[in-house]
Amino acid sequence: MRLWINACTEAELISDAQLALAAGWVFLYQGDRNRALRCVAAAETGDLEEAEEAFRKDADASPGEALPLYNLGTVLGMEGRHEEAVERLAEAAKRPREREQPLPGMG
Repeated sequence: MRLWINACTEAELISDAQLALAAGWVFLYQGDRNRALRCVAAAETGDLEEAEEAFRKDADASPGEALPLYNLGTVLGMEGRHEEAVERLAEAAKRPREREQPLPGMG
């Protein structure tokens, strides 16, 4: 995912609230605070309920992965639902990190 996000232009990333939120998380994970903040600001202008629904579906479909829970926790925090956000982020932190190698065809 990091390779894919890094290959997108900033305009592409902020054109969609869900993509902007995912990109913000990726940039924060990589230590690029400024790009992360720009993406999160773009995500805040989108429909957070729609983003929450999408990330819940993603988390349900990928029960062993941490990234969907990080995304869900982030959007819950943006909605002001801090207790739920902390629960999802803590759950994500307990899961093993996804593989570091790029997916086939992505690197």
